[in-house]
Parts: sequence; structure tokens; C-alpha cells
Amino acid sequence: MRRKELLGLSKEHQEHIDFHRNYCVHYQPREPQCGAGVSDKERPRVPVGVKGIKWGPCIEGHLLGDPLAVCPHWERPSLEAAEKYADAVEKSMRNMLVVEPFIGRWRKRLPIGKDETVECPVCQGKLHLSQAASNGHVRASCETEDCVRFME
Repeated sequence: MRRKELLGLSKEHQEHIDFHRNYCVHYQPREPQCGAGVSDKERPRVPVGVKGIKWGPCIEGHLLGDPLAVCPHWERPSLEAAEKYADAVEKSMRNMLVVEPFIGRWRKRLPIGKDETVECPVCQGKLHLSQAASNGHVRASCETEDCVRFME
């Protein structure tokens, strides 16, 4: 029996774990350097995986024979860190399922382009909502840590 089945993990949960473990712990795609201090220009890029895309070792470095030969700072996220990531993703998804119908009703109320603080349907804390008058997009931010926070 596979580990995820033994632990009662869903297919999606395992996919989130696997996704997180594809990246080096230092990888920061939107930063000029990785967490280990290697600049984007100095960052080695070698082909990895079945498609041979030059992502390694930052992405899919574990598929290389010796990722440390390419980057001495390469480190794969631990299983525990990946499980924590997967738990956070699933919690966020559950929260969105609760708040989505509420936001849908709030969005339709006039006027379009409004700001309001309401009771959060997830945690009963304070949920700050704002809607752009230009396109109707909603921004939501609950004051409770790790609750609802998104921007369309």
C-alpha cells in the first residue's frame, strides 16, 4: 500500500506535496536572487525532466543525478515542509468554498465600487471587502491570520 493511502491522504493532497517538493527551498522566481544568495544571472540552468527544459536545479533538481554538482546550495524541501504547504493549500481552498457564495451575493449589491467590513463567514472575525468601480473585482482580507485573503 502506498504511503498516501496509509495516511488517508487524498490524491490532491499528494499532488500538492509533490508540487512543493519539485522546487529548491531557496527558489524565489520573482526575486533578483535566490534565498541562498545566488543572483538570477548566476543561477545555473540545466535541462531536467522528460522535456529537458532548463529549469534545473531550481525546479525538479531532484531528477538530476547530482544537483549539488550544479548548485552547491540546492536543497529539496522536506516531506514535513511539503505536507505543511499542502495542508495550507487545502485549508485555503476550504475557506474559499465557504466565503465564495457570500462574496457572490455581496458583489451584486449596489453600488458597484464599495468598501465594507463584515463578519467573516469562515471565522466570524472581521472581513474587509472592497470592490473596484471600474471592473467589479473584489478584494477580501480577513483580520484573522491564515483565514481569507484574495484579490481578483
